[in-house]
Amino acid sequence: MAFPAARAMALLVEEVPVAMVLGWKERWVNGWTFHIKEMCVAGHLQRQGAGSVLMRAFEDVLRGEGVVSLNLQTLESATAFGFYEGLGYRKGQVVMLGKLL
Repeated sequence: MAFPAARAMALLVEEVPVAMVLGWKERWVNGWTFHIKEMCVAGHLQRQGAGSVLMRAFEDVLRGEGVVSLNLQTLESATAFGFYEGLGYRKGQVVMLGKLL
């Protein structure tokens, strides 16, 4: 988080962190984009709206900083895939490539 463009936000319930999101901003073709690296919600609060509240608040902050798009990586088979789709995230056209060393 020492990276100058890194951003994070946590959701607290009675001063206890129950969800968090973090990543970094990067200049991209059409303006600033934000790469979500990690997002998690405490198990007992999943599917109760906590994650959606956090993500919407975080998006508002980023929008205020001039961010025009967000991206993240998840597996289609992951339960989080439907969560992100419900927030308006869609599969993009950028392909991730990898290589084992």
